[in-house]
Amino acid sequence: MVLKKLISIISVFAIITSLFTTVAVNADEEMTPIVCTQSASYLTDGDGKVTQTTVNYAGKEDISNINWNTKSNSWGGTGVLEFVVPAVETKRIKSATLTVSVHNGSSRSGGRTYDIYPASITINADMTADALKAILLAESMHTAEGVKQGETRTDKIATEAIREYVKSKVSTETESIVQFAFSNSSQTLDIDPKTATLALTMYDGGVALDKNELILSTSGEPQRLTYSIFGEGINDGDLVWISENEDIATVDDTGLVTPKKAGRTVVSIKTADSSFKADCAVTVLQAAQDITIDKASLSLLSGGKNGELTAKLLPETAVKRQIKWTSSDENVATVSSNGIVTPISVGETIITAASADNEKLTASCNVTVAEMAEPQSISLDKENVSLPKLGATTVVNANIQPSNADDRITWTSSNEKIAKVYDGVIVAGEVGTAEITAETSNGKMAKCAVTVTEDKQLITNDRFYTDTDGNTLYSQGGGIFKYPDDDKYYWYGVRYKEAVSYAADPLSGKTVEHPAFEAYTLYTSDDLVNWKYEGDVATLETLGQTWCGWAGRCGVVYNEKANKYVLVSQFNGTIIASADNPKGPFKTEKGYFWGGTSLPVIANGDTGDLTMFYDEDGKGYMICSSANGRGHLYIAPMDAAKDYCDFDFDNIKELNGSTGSYYDEDGSVQKKDKGGIEGDCMFKYKDHYYFTGSDLYGWRGSRVYVFESEDILGDYKLKPDYVDASKASSNLPYIMPGAKYSYAHNSQTGFYYTLHGSKQDTVIYCGDRWCDFGTHGIGYNQWVPLTMDGYTPHFNDLSQWRLDAETGEWTIGDGNNYIANNEFDADRVDVKSLTGWEHSDSVGGAAGGNVKAKRFHGNYAAKHSADTDYTARMKQTIKDLPDGTYTLRASVMSSGGQNECVLYANSGNKEYTASLKSKMSNWTDIVVKDIVIENGECEVGLYSDAIANSYVRIDDLYLTRNYDGTVIDGKLNKNIPVTNTLTLKNAQGETVTELGSGEVYAEAAYINKDSKNKELTLYMVLYDKDGILQSVRVKNETATPNNNGTIRTENMNISDNSEAVYVKLFLWEDGMKPLCGAVTIN
Repeated sequence: MVLKKLISIISVFAIITSLFTTVAVNADEEMTPIVCTQSASYLTDGDGKVTQTTVNYAGKEDISNINWNTKSNSWGGTGVLEFVVPAVETKRIKSATLTVSVHNGSSRSGGRTYDIYPASITINADMTADALKAILLAESMHTAEGVKQGETRTDKIATEAIREYVKSKVSTETESIVQFAFSNSSQTLDIDPKTATLALTMYDGGVALDKNELILSTSGEPQRLTYSIFGEGINDGDLVWISENEDIATVDDTGLVTPKKAGRTVVSIKTADSSFKADCAVTVLQAAQDITIDKASLSLLSGGKNGELTAKLLPETAVKRQIKWTSSDENVATVSSNGIVTPISVGETIITAASADNEKLTASCNVTVAEMAEPQSISLDKENVSLPKLGATTVVNANIQPSNADDRITWTSSNEKIAKVYDGVIVAGEVGTAEITAETSNGKMAKCAVTVTEDKQLITNDRFYTDTDGNTLYSQGGGIFKYPDDDKYYWYGVRYKEAVSYAADPLSGKTVEHPAFEAYTLYTSDDLVNWKYEGDVATLETLGQTWCGWAGRCGVVYNEKANKYVLVSQFNGTIIASADNPKGPFKTEKGYFWGGTSLPVIANGDTGDLTMFYDEDGKGYMICSSANGRGHLYIAPMDAAKDYCDFDFDNIKELNGSTGSYYDEDGSVQKKDKGGIEGDCMFKYKDHYYFTGSDLYGWRGSRVYVFESEDILGDYKLKPDYVDASKASSNLPYIMPGAKYSYAHNSQTGFYYTLHGSKQDTVIYCGDRWCDFGTHGIGYNQWVPLTMDGYTPHFNDLSQWRLDAETGEWTIGDGNNYIANNEFDADRVDVKSLTGWEHSDSVGGAAGGNVKAKRFHGNYAAKHSADTDYTARMKQTIKDLPDGTYTLRASVMSSGGQNECVLYANSGNKEYTASLKSKMSNWTDIVVKDIVIENGECEVGLYSDAIANSYVRIDDLYLTRNYDGTVIDGKLNKNIPVTNTLTLKNAQGETVTELGSGEVYAEAAYINKDSKNKELTLYMVLYDKDGILQSVRVKNETATPNNNGTIRTENMNISDNSEAVYVKLFLWEDGMKPLCGAVTIN
């Protein structure tokens, strides 16, 4: 192998198929396996650049294993194996078997996969590993099953792709070099070149066709196939021609193939007993049969706006989509190659569209061009508008006089931070005032004053959360906690150096593998919406640590007996720190650090992602997975005997769940693309516990998986009603309904908080976007409310919502975007069909998917493009929409030249569109206005009818309801289960939320699901300001099996106890076991 600055790894060209397809006679020849003659290994340096590390030659020195571990650990790099193949007839190659010995020497559990690639990439010192990986992944010929930790395995790979690749590289005349590249997409994996072989099996004889693929048209001419015979045992008279499907194409005795209708078939020549046979795949393409134009007439103004005509070739499956446009009088109006009409002078002309493939197919439009007048005035239908902040939308319409005046308008805002305007669509920003101006081509103006108002209950995603001082809120991988006798909510998390720099300049944010820890932060709130920064509660200095390789995923539980607040976090392993105040400073109590003491019980001795769960009975738990592989899931109680400053190792619960498959929303069992679960966290609703987590997608967005149980340390086997667990393992998790369509609003599971409101309990999903480490959109924290249907949680994919912390109720924000995966970043990788979207096209799925591009944030945009003529559609059907008038807007780039390209919304059998077929070299704002929705359903999408190599890209797609002051109710809980609940009531039976005077009593609703009696005790205890008991009422009752009911105490007169400050309610089973959390009323 010649080594220069340009390193040849393998060529990445399309596989060149042989000129002939063959089939064997009875006996085959197996060649002696060819051994590997040389190998090379390529890694990446610390900056992610590709470098060559070793080249080894068989017979000259020992060939070491090819090892692909990289310094950045982000991708394994590439290795090369080379074989010298003697001269061989390509048409005689029946199979090619590549044999390799692989070893997984990783210290981490879980399988490691590798891929085999063809072809040749020439790389230089500036090529990055990510760029090389992107090229190779598109060309993979084989993905191996995972090699287990410590396993050495021999793989024999004999796929059709391997055979065709070898056939494309060998020669009939001389020996040839055949190279294979291997890449390990994870971590350390070794391929042993010493034992690698390539074995070929050859046909002794057969029959071959001159083509293995034939493409015809329904309007085209027949084509002839020819055959040849090689070897012994076949005569011309023994062969017959057949077509697998004569409805598609027929073949006569001379090999003439005649197209019949669009479709695919196989034409073969064979002997009567089929022992000799050669095939040709025949594709018959649909030709156009008709053409239409969307307008019979078109009126324009001389020198004014262009008009657009759209011609359709029918049927839509017609493959050749080119249309030829002409104008009968170009002095009046000209027409572009895709139907854009430019008015030139007063008069009339006829615009004609014809199929370029069959000019007999035509359609026409009469165009009239009138004189254009100067605008004399412009007015707006609104002079003042008021909108709630952050995304609320309204439309201002302009009127220009006279009616035949130039109607081109330039819209501007005096302050785009307060309000932006898109063709008369006003979108609210931050609180304040701004002025919207509409200006005609000759400088006439009209203005609208915009006031953007505050909303203290508003939670807005897809942006950086801010604290009460207006500063970016830095709290990732943490949790929210509420402690006894304290009305505040405490939100702990981590601040990273890169998070600060990214928030300062998101457009230049850089993806990082290991962000630098700065501090554990604390924010407090009275309403879960508005958060005050309390400072850093722990730093390297307060923890007594000198360095940090990784810190994240933390929580703080409270030990009431010891009056200790205990922080548990990943920190160079797992750290436990405590403070006597929730605001810190926290100091290290114990550490299970890398290179030191391993965590007992936990597989691999270290936690994967962890969170802390603080139960209503005051007990604390660490929720985590094992560090490596994430295949082991744990609930680890904190040790009360050690003041929660260590774990209760005797009672750690390992879930009995499988992490390789799951129950989908339709009840079917589906296999995950990666085993294991990360982002582990827990919530409680009523009397059920939910252990949840995400896919192993690193920092990126994910589906949400749920294990459910009635006992926090019990078996997590409960399932929704739509799952028939008897047909598969009950150990499988179920996917949280609604979460998969945008991968949990493009976030990873972070933590939950269950709000106990006066009217309902609301579970809040608190997702993380982890700075820009996953390159998936702006904003670190993404919170949405869950809707509980019975005990089943449903994910509400909201960009904006309002929370009433007193009642627990929530409503949808006025600026909510109703489109899922609207920024097209949820999929994380290149795909042909986007999550949350349906895709169809005329080119086998090749025209759709995503592309590495962005308008503002994230990493991807959606696209339509193909190297042949195509039609394509991506769409999303949105249901349960509140009735009203909506606006659809998007950022668009377009090559122009499409026959038709539209952004559309379809509701109530009416379609609203904006054309995208003009050239837009830069990102351009496009709006579709006045979309009326009356049936709660709307289809939004992108449609293209395009010629080869034309494209459209779309990003930041929004469907918002125009603001009219209507409160949009959220999907509140339904089928609420009966559980053990405690309330304080007055003499009139009304619920008491504040301690006053007069008579009160305690009431508890209970449910007994057991088959035996339960002895219940209800306590109502009155305390003074020092916590000294003043008075008590007790009620005992027997709960019969499989029954529910209520229990109440006798009345207590608060007025008789002048020192009384608060009352606590307790419901216990068998004297000492709490059935639900105590309730305190002040």
